[in-house]
Amino acid sequence: MERAANPDYVAAAFKETMNFWRGWVRKSSYKGRWREMVNRSALTLKLLTYAPTGAVVAAPTFGLPEEIGGGRNWDYRFTWIRDASFTVYGLMRLGYTEEAAAFMSWIEDRCHDCSPDGALQIMYGLDGRRELIEETLPHWEGYAGSSPVRIGNGAAGQLQLDIYGELMDSVYLYNKFGQPISYDLWQSLVRVTDWLCANWQQPDEGIWEVRGGRREFLYSRLMAWVAVDRAVRLSLKRSFPAPLARWLRVRDEIYTDIYRNFWNADLRSFVQYKGAQTVDASTFIDAAGEIQRPDGSALALDFAKRSKIRWWKIHLSIAITSAMRLPMVSRARKGRSICVRSGLWNASRAPVILRRRASFSKRRLATPITSAFIRRNSVQAVSISEIFRRRSPIWR
Repeated sequence: MERAANPDYVAAAFKETMNFWRGWVRKSSYKGRWREMVNRSALTLKLLTYAPTGAVVAAPTFGLPEEIGGGRNWDYRFTWIRDASFTVYGLMRLGYTEEAAAFMSWIEDRCHDCSPDGALQIMYGLDGRRELIEETLPHWEGYAGSSPVRIGNGAAGQLQLDIYGELMDSVYLYNKFGQPISYDLWQSLVRVTDWLCANWQQPDEGIWEVRGGRREFLYSRLMAWVAVDRAVRLSLKRSFPAPLARWLRVRDEIYTDIYRNFWNADLRSFVQYKGAQTVDASTFIDAAGEIQRPDGSALALDFAKRSKIRWWKIHLSIAITSAMRLPMVSRARKGRSICVRSGLWNASRAPVILRRRASFSKRRLATPITSAFIRRNSVQAVSISEIFRRRSPIWR
Protein backbone atom coordinates (compact mmCIF):
# COMPACT_ATOMS: atom_id res chain seq x y z
CA MET A 1 0.00 0.00 0.00
CA GLU A 2 1.24 3.48 -0.89
CA ARG A 3 2.15 5.52 2.17
CA ALA A 4 -0.22 8.33 1.19
CA ALA A 5 -3.06 5.84 0.82
CA ASN A 6 -2.78 4.86 4.47
CA PRO A 7 -5.84 6.29 6.27
CA ASP A 8 -3.61 7.40 9.15
CA TYR A 9 -1.06 9.11 6.90
CA VAL A 10 -2.39 12.67 7.23
CA ALA A 11 -2.55 12.55 11.02
CA ALA A 12 0.85 10.88 11.30
CA ALA A 13 2.47 13.35 8.88
CA PHE A 14 0.97 16.28 10.75
CA LYS A 15 2.24 14.97 14.08
CA GLU A 16 5.69 14.30 12.65
CA THR A 17 5.87 17.83 11.23
CA MET A 18 4.75 19.42 14.49
CA ASN A 19 7.27 17.40 16.48
CA PHE A 20 10.09 18.45 14.16
CA TRP A 21 9.39 22.18 14.42
CA ARG A 22 8.72 22.06 18.15
CA GLY A 23 11.98 20.20 18.63
CA TRP A 24 13.79 22.75 16.48
CA VAL A 25 12.41 25.73 18.37
CA ARG A 26 13.22 24.04 21.67
CA LYS A 27 16.92 24.27 20.79
CA SER A 28 16.83 28.06 20.95
CA SER A 29 19.03 29.50 23.69
CA TYR A 30 16.93 32.65 23.99
CA LYS A 31 14.89 32.69 27.20
CA GLY A 32 14.02 36.39 27.51
CA ARG A 33 10.71 38.19 27.57
CA TRP A 34 10.53 38.34 23.76
CA ARG A 35 10.74 34.57 23.30
CA GLU A 36 7.53 34.22 21.27
CA MET A 37 8.54 36.92 18.80
CA VAL A 38 12.14 35.71 18.54
CA ASN A 39 11.03 32.11 17.99
CA ARG A 40 8.59 33.13 15.26
CA SER A 41 11.35 35.10 13.53
CA ALA A 42 13.75 32.17 13.84
CA LEU A 43 11.19 29.82 12.32
CA THR A 44 10.74 32.17 9.38
CA LEU A 45 14.47 32.40 8.81
CA LYS A 46 14.76 28.62 8.99
CA LEU A 47 12.04 28.30 6.37
CA LEU A 48 14.04 30.63 4.10
CA THR A 49 17.02 28.26 4.27
CA TYR A 50 17.63 25.95 1.31
CA ALA A 51 18.50 22.62 2.93
CA PRO A 52 20.58 21.04 0.10
CA THR A 53 23.16 23.87 0.10
CA GLY A 54 22.61 25.90 3.30
CA ALA A 55 21.93 29.09 1.32
CA VAL A 56 19.40 31.57 2.72
CA VAL A 57 16.94 33.05 0.22
CA ALA A 58 16.20 36.77 0.56
CA ALA A 59 12.48 36.17 -0.07
CA PRO A 60 10.54 33.44 -1.89
CA THR A 61 8.85 36.00 -4.15
CA PHE A 62 9.12 37.71 -7.51
CA GLY A 63 6.82 40.10 -9.36
CA LEU A 64 5.38 41.67 -6.21
CA PRO A 65 5.44 45.45 -6.72
CA GLU A 66 6.76 48.02 -4.30
CA GLU A 67 3.50 49.85 -4.91
CA ILE A 68 0.38 48.83 -6.80
CA GLY A 69 0.77 49.79 -10.43
CA GLY A 70 4.47 50.51 -10.02
CA GLY A 71 7.16 49.04 -12.21
CA ARG A 72 9.65 48.09 -9.50
CA ASN A 73 8.89 44.39 -9.38
CA TRP A 74 12.12 42.63 -8.51
CA ASP A 75 12.99 38.96 -8.21
CA TYR A 76 14.31 38.17 -4.71
CA ARG A 77 14.62 34.39 -4.95
CA PHE A 78 18.38 34.52 -4.52
CA THR A 79 20.96 34.67 -1.76
CA TRP A 80 22.39 38.08 -0.94
CA ILE A 81 25.74 37.81 0.85
CA ARG A 82 24.74 40.67 3.15
CA ASP A 83 21.28 39.41 4.09
CA ALA A 84 22.37 35.83 4.56
CA SER A 85 25.29 36.87 6.75
CA PHE A 86 23.01 38.74 9.12
CA THR A 87 20.52 35.88 9.10
CA VAL A 88 23.19 33.37 10.05
CA TYR A 89 24.46 35.74 12.74
CA GLY A 90 20.96 35.86 14.25
CA LEU A 91 20.51 32.10 14.13
CA MET A 92 23.95 31.51 15.61
CA ARG A 93 23.24 33.85 18.50
CA LEU A 94 20.16 31.73 19.20
CA GLY A 95 22.24 28.55 19.29
CA TYR A 96 21.46 27.19 15.82
CA THR A 97 25.03 26.35 14.86
CA GLU A 98 24.04 23.65 12.35
CA GLU A 99 22.42 26.25 10.09
CA ALA A 100 25.47 28.48 10.48
CA ALA A 101 27.76 25.58 9.54
CA ALA A 102 25.70 24.82 6.44
CA PHE A 103 25.90 28.46 5.34
CA MET A 104 29.64 28.54 5.96
CA SER A 105 29.97 25.53 3.69
CA TRP A 106 28.03 27.41 1.00
CA ILE A 107 30.22 30.49 1.50
CA GLU A 108 33.35 28.36 1.21
CA ASP A 109 32.15 27.06 -2.13
CA ARG A 110 31.47 30.63 -3.34
CA CYS A 111 34.92 31.77 -2.22
CA HIS A 112 36.54 28.88 -4.09
CA ASP A 113 34.48 29.84 -7.14
CA CYS A 114 35.06 33.61 -6.94
CA SER A 115 36.67 35.69 -9.67
CA PRO A 116 40.37 35.12 -10.34
CA ASP A 117 41.18 38.40 -8.60
CA GLY A 118 39.22 37.41 -5.47
CA ALA A 119 36.06 39.52 -5.96
CA LEU A 120 32.66 38.19 -4.92
CA GLN A 121 29.23 38.87 -6.37
CA ILE A 122 26.68 40.52 -4.09
CA MET A 123 24.22 37.66 -4.70
CA TYR A 124 24.07 34.12 -6.06
CA GLY A 125 21.50 31.49 -6.89
CA LEU A 126 20.58 29.05 -4.13
CA ASP A 127 22.66 26.44 -5.90
CA GLY A 128 25.58 28.85 -6.26
CA ARG A 129 24.97 29.90 -9.86
CA ARG A 130 26.48 33.25 -10.86
CA GLU A 131 24.43 34.11 -13.93
CA LEU A 132 21.22 35.83 -12.76
CA ILE A 133 20.20 37.48 -16.01
CA GLU A 134 17.25 39.82 -15.55
CA GLU A 135 14.45 39.54 -18.08
CA THR A 136 10.81 40.54 -18.30
CA LEU A 137 7.76 38.34 -18.85
CA PRO A 138 5.55 40.51 -21.08
CA HIS A 139 2.81 37.87 -21.25
CA TRP A 140 2.21 38.26 -17.49
CA GLU A 141 -0.01 41.08 -16.31
CA GLY A 142 1.54 41.25 -12.88
CA TYR A 143 -0.02 41.55 -9.43
CA ALA A 144 -3.00 43.93 -9.63
CA GLY A 145 -1.82 45.03 -13.06
CA SER A 146 1.64 45.97 -11.84
CA SER A 147 3.92 45.21 -14.74
CA PRO A 148 6.47 44.39 -15.96
CA VAL A 149 7.08 41.09 -14.20
CA ARG A 150 10.76 40.25 -13.97
CA ILE A 151 12.79 37.14 -13.28
CA GLY A 152 16.48 37.25 -12.56
CA ASN A 153 18.09 40.29 -10.98
CA GLY A 154 20.32 42.81 -12.72
CA ALA A 155 21.69 44.04 -9.38
CA ALA A 156 23.92 40.95 -9.34
CA GLY A 157 26.40 42.91 -11.41
CA GLN A 158 26.58 45.83 -9.00
CA LEU A 159 29.57 46.64 -6.83
CA GLN A 160 28.66 46.80 -3.14
CA LEU A 161 31.78 46.86 -1.03
CA ASP A 162 29.93 46.57 2.28
CA ILE A 163 29.20 42.87 1.68
CA TYR A 164 32.80 42.03 2.54
CA GLY A 165 32.40 43.49 6.01
CA GLU A 166 29.22 41.55 6.76
CA LEU A 167 30.76 38.36 5.36
CA MET A 168 34.02 38.60 7.32
CA ASP A 169 32.19 39.54 10.51
CA SER A 170 29.92 36.49 10.23
CA VAL A 171 32.94 34.24 9.54
CA TYR A 172 34.76 35.72 12.53
CA LEU A 173 31.76 35.14 14.82
CA TYR A 174 31.25 31.62 13.49
CA ASN A 175 34.89 30.81 14.19
CA LYS A 176 34.45 32.22 17.71
CA PHE A 177 31.06 30.81 18.69
CA GLY A 178 30.59 27.96 16.23
CA GLN A 179 33.35 25.82 14.80
CA PRO A 180 36.93 26.73 13.78
CA ILE A 181 37.08 27.54 10.09
CA SER A 182 39.22 25.40 7.81
CA TYR A 183 42.57 26.35 6.35
CA ASP A 184 41.15 25.97 2.84
CA LEU A 185 38.46 28.55 3.64
CA TRP A 186 41.09 30.83 5.15
CA GLN A 187 43.14 30.74 1.96
CA SER A 188 40.08 31.86 0.01
CA LEU A 189 39.39 34.62 2.55
CA VAL A 190 42.95 35.87 2.13
CA ARG A 191 42.34 36.29 -1.61
CA VAL A 192 39.07 38.11 -0.90
CA THR A 193 40.70 40.41 1.67
CA ASP A 194 43.63 41.15 -0.64
CA TRP A 195 41.17 42.16 -3.37
CA LEU A 196 39.36 44.47 -0.96
CA CYS A 197 42.65 46.04 0.15
CA ALA A 198 43.28 46.98 -3.47
CA ASN A 199 39.74 48.22 -4.22
CA TRP A 200 38.27 49.75 -1.05
CA GLN A 201 38.50 53.28 -2.46
CA GLN A 202 36.23 52.54 -5.42
CA PRO A 203 32.78 54.17 -5.58
CA ASP A 204 29.93 51.66 -5.53
CA GLU A 205 26.15 51.32 -5.51
CA GLY A 206 26.15 50.75 -1.76
CA ILE A 207 23.70 49.02 0.54
CA TRP A 208 20.76 50.87 -1.04
CA GLU A 209 21.58 49.44 -4.48
CA VAL A 210 21.14 52.86 -6.07
CA ARG A 211 20.76 52.98 -9.83
CA GLY A 212 21.66 56.64 -10.24
CA GLY A 213 25.42 56.29 -10.34
CA ARG A 214 28.13 55.08 -8.00
CA ARG A 215 29.28 57.04 -4.96
CA GLU A 216 31.80 56.61 -2.19
CA PHE A 217 29.37 55.70 0.56
CA LEU A 218 30.19 55.97 4.24
CA TYR A 219 28.58 52.62 5.01
CA SER A 220 30.63 50.85 2.34
CA ARG A 221 33.80 52.43 3.69
CA LEU A 222 32.91 51.49 7.27
CA MET A 223 32.23 47.86 6.36
CA ALA A 224 35.42 47.66 4.32
CA TRP A 225 37.23 48.58 7.53
CA VAL A 226 35.28 45.87 9.37
CA ALA A 227 36.30 43.28 6.76
CA VAL A 228 40.01 44.00 7.05
CA ASP A 229 39.81 44.26 10.83
CA ARG A 230 38.11 40.85 11.14
CA ALA A 231 40.65 39.30 8.78
CA VAL A 232 43.43 40.61 11.02
CA ARG A 233 41.72 39.27 14.14
CA LEU A 234 41.15 35.85 12.59
CA SER A 235 44.76 35.61 11.52
CA LEU A 236 46.05 36.49 14.99
CA LYS A 237 43.57 34.30 16.86
CA ARG A 238 44.19 31.21 14.75
CA SER A 239 47.83 31.97 13.87
CA PHE A 240 46.92 31.80 10.19
CA PRO A 241 49.57 33.00 7.71
CA ALA A 242 48.62 36.38 6.24
CA PRO A 243 50.14 39.63 4.91
CA LEU A 244 49.45 41.36 8.22
CA ALA A 245 51.68 44.36 7.56
CA ARG A 246 49.68 45.29 4.47
CA TRP A 247 46.31 44.59 6.10
CA LEU A 248 47.13 46.71 9.15
CA ARG A 249 48.26 49.56 6.93
CA VAL A 250 45.09 49.43 4.82
CA ARG A 251 42.88 49.15 7.91
CA ASP A 252 44.42 52.33 9.32
CA GLU A 253 44.11 54.11 5.97
CA ILE A 254 40.38 53.34 5.83
CA TYR A 255 39.89 54.53 9.40
CA THR A 256 41.66 57.80 8.66
CA ASP A 257 39.75 58.25 5.39
CA ILE A 258 36.41 58.01 7.20
CA TYR A 259 37.28 60.94 9.44
CA ARG A 260 38.97 62.96 6.71
CA ASN A 261 36.34 62.64 3.97
CA PHE A 262 33.02 61.82 5.63
CA TRP A 263 32.94 64.12 8.64
CA ASN A 264 31.12 67.40 7.90
CA ALA A 265 32.30 70.06 10.33
CA ASP A 266 29.41 72.40 9.48
CA LEU A 267 26.78 69.74 10.11
CA ARG A 268 28.78 68.25 12.97
CA SER A 269 27.92 64.85 11.52
CA PHE A 270 29.16 62.05 9.31
CA VAL A 271 27.42 62.18 5.93
CA GLN A 272 25.97 59.55 3.62
CA TYR A 273 28.68 59.73 0.96
CA LYS A 274 31.73 61.83 0.22
CA GLY A 275 30.67 65.43 -0.39
CA ALA A 276 27.04 64.86 0.69
CA GLN A 277 24.96 67.09 2.95
CA THR A 278 22.67 64.28 4.12
CA VAL A 279 22.89 61.60 6.80
CA ASP A 280 22.10 57.91 6.32
CA ALA A 281 20.16 55.41 8.46
CA SER A 282 22.59 52.66 7.48
CA THR A 283 24.97 54.04 10.12
CA PHE A 284 22.75 52.37 12.71
CA ILE A 285 24.63 49.17 11.89
CA ASP A 286 27.47 50.74 13.85
CA ALA A 287 25.44 50.80 17.05
CA ALA A 288 28.27 48.91 18.76
CA GLY A 289 30.47 51.98 18.28
CA GLU A 290 33.21 50.62 15.99
CA ILE A 291 33.72 54.13 14.58
CA GLN A 292 33.12 57.19 16.76
CA ARG A 293 32.60 60.87 16.16
CA PRO A 294 35.57 63.11 16.89
CA ASP A 295 34.02 63.97 20.26
CA GLY A 296 33.92 60.27 21.18
CA SER A 297 30.20 59.45 20.80
CA ALA A 298 29.05 56.57 18.63
CA LEU A 299 28.46 56.98 14.90
CA ALA A 300 24.94 55.52 15.14
CA LEU A 301 24.01 57.90 17.97
CA ASP A 302 25.29 60.73 15.77
CA PHE A 303 22.56 59.95 13.24
CA ALA A 304 19.89 60.08 15.94
CA LYS A 305 21.18 63.45 17.11
CA ARG A 306 21.28 64.84 13.59
CA SER A 307 17.68 63.76 13.09
CA LYS A 308 16.74 65.74 16.23
CA ILE A 309 15.01 62.79 17.84
CA ARG A 310 15.62 61.10 21.14
CA TRP A 311 17.15 57.61 21.04
CA TRP A 312 14.27 56.02 22.96
CA LYS A 313 11.61 57.71 20.80
CA ILE A 314 13.07 56.90 17.40
CA HIS A 315 10.36 56.04 14.85
CA LEU A 316 11.78 53.14 12.90
CA SER A 317 10.19 53.13 9.46
CA ILE A 318 9.59 49.83 7.71
CA ALA A 319 11.75 50.09 4.62
CA ILE A 320 10.51 51.52 1.35
CA THR A 321 12.54 49.89 -1.34
CA SER A 322 11.50 52.54 -3.83
CA ALA A 323 13.35 55.16 -1.81
CA MET A 324 16.33 52.84 -1.56
CA ARG A 325 16.62 52.73 -5.34
CA LEU A 326 16.13 56.46 -5.99
CA PRO A 327 19.41 58.29 -6.57
CA MET A 328 20.80 59.97 -3.48
CA VAL A 329 17.52 60.26 -1.58
CA SER A 330 18.00 61.34 2.02
CA ARG A 331 17.06 58.53 4.41
CA ALA A 332 16.35 60.97 7.24
CA ARG A 333 12.76 61.66 6.12
CA LYS A 334 13.31 65.33 7.02
CA GLY A 335 14.56 64.39 10.45
CA ARG A 336 11.37 62.73 11.62
CA SER A 337 11.76 59.05 10.87
CA ILE A 338 14.29 56.51 9.70
CA CYS A 339 14.16 53.96 6.91
CA VAL A 340 15.60 50.62 7.97
CA ARG A 341 16.71 47.92 5.56
CA SER A 342 16.99 44.22 6.13
CA GLY A 343 20.73 44.33 6.30
CA LEU A 344 20.40 46.07 9.65
CA TRP A 345 18.16 43.45 11.22
CA ASN A 346 18.16 39.89 12.44
CA ALA A 347 16.04 37.79 14.75
CA SER A 348 18.00 38.68 17.87
CA ARG A 349 18.51 42.37 17.13
CA ALA A 350 15.02 43.54 16.20
CA PRO A 351 13.43 43.03 19.65
CA VAL A 352 16.22 45.05 21.26
CA ILE A 353 15.55 48.07 19.05
CA LEU A 354 11.77 47.80 19.39
CA ARG A 355 11.64 47.12 23.11
CA ARG A 356 11.06 50.60 24.44
CA ARG A 357 8.53 51.66 21.85
CA ALA A 358 6.53 48.45 22.21
CA SER A 359 6.46 48.74 25.98
CA PHE A 360 4.91 52.20 25.74
CA SER A 361 1.98 50.89 23.72
CA LYS A 362 1.50 47.75 25.80
CA ARG A 363 1.29 45.76 22.58
CA ARG A 364 3.50 43.08 21.15
CA LEU A 365 4.55 42.26 17.65
CA ALA A 366 2.76 39.16 16.39
CA THR A 367 4.34 38.91 12.93
CA PRO A 368 8.10 38.29 12.94
CA ILE A 369 10.22 41.13 11.58
CA THR A 370 12.86 39.29 9.61
CA SER A 371 15.36 40.42 7.01
CA ALA A 372 13.03 39.15 4.28
CA PHE A 373 9.98 40.84 5.84
CA ILE A 374 11.58 44.27 6.07
CA ARG A 375 13.49 44.30 2.82
CA ARG A 376 11.20 42.37 0.51
CA ASN A 377 7.69 43.29 1.62
CA SER A 378 7.15 46.44 -0.39
CA VAL A 379 5.06 48.71 1.77
CA GLN A 380 4.74 52.44 2.08
CA ALA A 381 7.05 53.93 4.69
CA VAL A 382 5.08 53.83 7.93
CA SER A 383 6.54 54.69 11.29
CA ILE A 384 5.89 52.35 14.18
CA SER A 385 3.79 54.98 15.94
CA GLU A 386 1.56 55.20 12.85
CA ILE A 387 1.14 51.42 12.85
CA PHE A 388 -0.02 51.59 16.46
CA ARG A 389 -2.55 54.32 15.67
CA ARG A 390 -3.94 52.45 12.68
CA ARG A 391 -4.30 49.21 14.66
CA SER A 392 -2.64 47.29 11.88
CA PRO A 393 -3.43 43.54 11.86
CA ILE A 394 0.26 42.75 12.37
CA TRP A 395 -0.05 44.08 15.93
CA ARG A 396 -2.10 42.77 18.79
